[in-house]
Amino acid sequence: MSFVAETRVLSLGATLADLTESIGFTSSQRTLTCGSVDDSLLVQVCATEVRLCEVLERPSSLNDAVSKARISTWLPPIDYGHIQVGAVDSGHVLVSFAKPENMLVLLGLQESNSHRSLIALKTVALESELSCIAFSKMESSPGTREARNCNRNTNPGSQPSDEVLFVLGTYAPSVEIAGFCNGTFHRFAKAGLNDGNATPTDIGFCNFQEGRTSANQSDLNAGIDDDHPTNRGPAESVHLLFHSGFVRVLAGMRDGSILCYGWSQGQRFSATRGCPLSTYKRQSPGSTFEEDTLSLIFHKRLGNSPVRLGTMTTGPTSGSVLALTDKAWILQAQTSSYCFDCRAISL
Repeated sequence: MSFVAETRVLSLGATLADLTESIGFTSSQRTLTCGSVDDSLLVQVCATEVRLCEVLERPSSLNDAVSKARISTWLPPIDYGHIQVGAVDSGHVLVSFAKPENMLVLLGLQESNSHRSLIALKTVALESELSCIAFSKMESSPGTREARNCNRNTNPGSQPSDEVLFVLGTYAPSVEIAGFCNGTFHRFAKAGLNDGNATPTDIGFCNFQEGRTSANQSDLNAGIDDDHPTNRGPAESVHLLFHSGFVRVLAGMRDGSILCYGWSQGQRFSATRGCPLSTYKRQSPGSTFEEDTLSLIFHKRLGNSPVRLGTMTTGPTSGSVLALTDKAWILQAQTSSYCFDCRAISL
């Protein structure tokens, strides 16, 4: 749990116990994002630092507050401001700064004397400040091990993979598919969030199954088409999904709506055909990439609160997108089109 100037990590079970210090997290700062970069390696991104915590031993009891984690810290250069947003994935961490020059920094793992730490691999100046960022999510069907591991550095002592794909939400406002390919930063596709001329295409839709019984205004609005596509402001969260050859970008907005974009040229990024960037590069003439335009598929209102997007990792809905606003929604991508099935759930 992250608060304004505090973080708490609680155990799950019959009783709650504070494990913040024992896993190596700092409790005195707000956590912008956290996640796992490798087995037993956790990352905590705060405004002033990025902590890499290697859990050496599980707590022996719920009352055991002794640290059992090896901690290393990556600190921004002294001329940088605070970290604004971040994202964590297998083998990589992304952090962005408003100063100087809207910098985006890609961090990776290195190993020295059996001790692993984070180092800055790539730094690039962006045109606009970021409001959110997320790594791509490959489909996880059997037989696609190569695709699932293409962004992962399987040998921490070697140079990390030079192919990393992610989606950016900017204060322009816009959403952009970007990545590092062969050590170079590229923008692959982009869409303006306040484009009043953008109308949903006929290639996809969102089938809502709310089962509402409440007369709450946010429930009554949920699932309806958003008639005001302009002046939304920046995205609160973004999600990039590859599934069955279809590329979808979801943007959770601060006004409670969700936008879905499709990328027709991104079909060559199908995860079943290997690592996406190398596949794209093999099929593209020359060494440069032309920026494509994302097509708006649908825009729907889920509630009145900002929409936060995440991924379900276990259970029958594994791989589906979780959207949290006034209520929780599960979005499941259909395998034969850009379409989604969306249903409300009780937490």
